[in-house]
Amino acid sequence: MSERMKTVLCGIGGYGRFYLENFFGKPQSPLDFVGFVDPMAERAPSYAAIQAAGTPVQASLEAFYADARADLAIVSSPIQFHAAQTVCALDQGSHVLCEKPLCASLEEIRQMLAAKQRTGLSVALGYQASYAESTRRLKSDILAGVWGRPVELKCVVRWPRGLDYYARNSWAGRIKDGQGRMILDSPVNNAAAHSLHHMLYLLGDSERTSAVPLQVEAQLYRANPIENYDTAFLLAELAGGARMLFIATHAVEEDYGPEFEFVFEKGTVKYRMRGQDVVGTFKAGGARNYGSADPQDRAKVTDTVAAIQEGRESRCGIEAALSQTLCMLAAQESGAPVTAFPENRIRRVRKDGGTVCVVEGLAEIAMRAYDSFSLPDPGWASWVRPARKVPVPCLGPESRHTV
Repeated sequence: MSERMKTVLCGIGGYGRFYLENFFGKPQSPLDFVGFVDPMAERAPSYAAIQAAGTPVQASLEAFYADARADLAIVSSPIQFHAAQTVCALDQGSHVLCEKPLCASLEEIRQMLAAKQRTGLSVALGYQASYAESTRRLKSDILAGVWGRPVELKCVVRWPRGLDYYARNSWAGRIKDGQGRMILDSPVNNAAAHSLHHMLYLLGDSERTSAVPLQVEAQLYRANPIENYDTAFLLAELAGGARMLFIATHAVEEDYGPEFEFVFEKGTVKYRMRGQDVVGTFKAGGARNYGSADPQDRAKVTDTVAAIQEGRESRCGIEAALSQTLCMLAAQESGAPVTAFPENRIRRVRKDGGTVCVVEGLAEIAMRAYDSFSLPDPGWASWVRPARKVPVPCLGPESRHTV
């Protein structure tokens, strides 16, 4: 095995636990943790193990770099710190693996791109589906024209999230934090961001880019007592005439999805549920099985390490991840202000030891919209609010990602 990569991990609670449980102190780990960054480290379940190992823990990334160095910085902090910590790590000579989403503002995208260009170092994003072999094979076929021109792509994600989910930290469901830093936490920019990114990534014009929609119209709703939204219906138009429908909600009782269906000129590619394979069926006859689309959490780490050692770009870097952020920003503008579901349609259901705010009939409306490839119609329910079309923001003339 190659020499292990000296690594600093930002954020040891939350998703940071994945890195600790799978790579910290493991004999075959490609990562050698030389430091951890977390201002509330003592609250993390792994804090005792970190202390026992004698690995330094700092309250900020700047404090870590004051007397240490790392080949790789893993940013698993809350959304509002992704850009700042990525830029800091790059400027201190570390490559970066940043968890999804990329960030929460146009200016932050610019800052991250500029730091990457300035330093010549690599940035990988933790959209694990992008590292799956099934994704690589499908995208290769799409680029080669095997399926022809994309026509309609759709995805639905119904994942219940309870009151404890929104109470687990100070930023869940928030638009900004107390210091004014953008968060825009939502299913589109957090729990289900993988699925939105996946559709855009598959339609990128190269292996390491994603398609950028031209315009978006979105309906945004909330059942939970939060600032932002927990339910989104998003319809996007892409260059060349393709359309994309994305539906994500936490205000349902039963877990379902992600399910997706991608219609191309020459056939349709479908994925119904975890545990099943991604399968494409050609109009002319025949089918192609791309294998499992189940999350590949470890693959993003091994690919990132290999890319750094081989001097190549990550399979999913800033250029691939920024499309999700741009699409999310347009949806946030299109759906503003967020509409609260009527109180008389919300049931509070006990589930898995917690309480979930469930909107009556929402699961059925989500599937009706999915099946008809449309946003909900005002005739379907009293709470439906029409959407307005909003152009996807431009990064500027210096970027290839403009509309």
